[in-house]
Order: sequence, then C-alpha cells, then structure tokens
Amino acid sequence: MNFKTKLKYILIYTLLKLIRTFTFILPEIVLFKICGAISILYYYLSKKNINMAKANIKRVFKDKYSSADVDKLVKKVLNNFGIYLIEIFKNLSVSNKKFIDDVEVIGLELVSAALKKNNNVTINLKLTS
Repeated sequence: MNFKTKLKYILIYTLLKLIRTFTFILPEIVLFKICGAISILYYYLSKKNINMAKANIKRVFKDKYSSADVDKLVKKVLNNFGIYLIEIFKNLSVSNKKFIDDVEVIGLELVSAALKKNNNVTINLKLTS
C-alpha cells in the first residue's frame, strides 16, 4: 500500500473516531449538518468511487434518468449514509437499561407461547420515535 492510500485510510479512520466522539457531545441536528457537509466533501474528493456509482446507476436504469438526476441520487445516498452512521454511533453509546426502558413490546406473550410450542416465529418491527 502506498503512502497516499495509507494517509487516506488514516484520515478516514480519524474522521470516524471524531464523529463518534461528537455523537456524545453535539445535538443531532448539528451532527446531521456535519455529515451532510462531509458527504458533499466526499462527493467531490472521491471521484473514482462516485463515477463508479453513477455508472452503475446508469447501467441499471439505462436512459431513464438524466445525469443531473443521477447526481442528485448519489448525493442523497451519501447524505443518508452519513445520517445512518450517526444513528449507529448514537445507538452504540446507549446503555442496555435505557434501550429496554425505551422499547415497547406488544404481543410478547404470543411470541413466548409460539416459542414454547416450537413453532416458527416471524417478528415484525415497527421503529418509531
């Protein structure tokens, strides 16, 4: 691995550690704005990956979308990835007690009864805030 690639990975790692640290300190709205800025920065700095994503989208959807629409889609995907990253980091920092206190389980007795009968159980989750 050459120096430039190593430096790139070190910067990405450092940036992720900083974001994780900020998830404990900053309000979510500020974190989302920071991730939006980082995703735009990534869009302009990582041309190779972005061009590959655009080519894949164009290959899948043929001529259904214009280049401008594909650009918008890639930017939205990058922004959503940043938001998901913040959510993951925030959830990693939540204690088990808080998680259990914040979760409402409806129909647990039905699941428990089905498990006792050795029936297959399918669980659907509705995540709301």
